[in-house]
Amino acid sequence: MNSLWKPDYGSPTFDAINERFGPPKYRVSRSIIDEQSEISGTMLSGTCFVIAGVALIEFQDVKFDLSAGDIVDLPKGKFRLIRSGDEHVELVYVWILPSDAIDS
Repeated sequence: MNSLWKPDYGSPTFDAINERFGPPKYRVSRSIIDEQSEISGTMLSGTCFVIAGVALIEFQDVKFDLSAGDIVDLPKGKFRLIRSGDEHVELVYVWILPSDAIDS
């Protein structure tokens, strides 16, 4: 289990994560992939909570098989996420904001 989420916090949901890790120190973002089978982009390093579904996320040097209930630390960089199966994938990302963004 990732050190950001403690077992006594209960089950991670978007609302629970957002309540615990909102501004000003953190940024929380949710992605729901239901129609597309693949997305790509660039991201900062952060923690990913897999709320629903099964997917593979690939970075240049590492791959993660993700399924509901997983909590993983993802690196920064270009990524490709491939949805597995017919179920939608719901991911919640948490990033620690740089100190200069907090102080602004």
